[in-house]
Amino acid sequence: MRYQTGQWCQCRFEREDGRYYTAVIEQDLMGDWVVRRIWGGIGKPAGTMLITHCPDLEAARSVLRGIQKRRLLRQYKQTH
Repeated sequence: MRYQTGQWCQCRFEREDGRYYTAVIEQDLMGDWVVRRIWGGIGKPAGTMLITHCPDLEAARSVLRGIQKRRLLRQYKQTH
């Protein structure tokens, strides 16, 4: 198994009311593709995390595109 770290990516979104949402495409310990999402309040000690397992990198990218679309519709600004 080889990790493809060059394919990993992260997007972060923030809203004026102090909320954030981060989505990361990465591989888990078994080398499987996952989308890790973390959201919560900026400056708060802990947020909520959800991991979605994907069959391949293209499926993970599709999940990320859907997240980007929803965050922008909900008035988040993409910071990176």
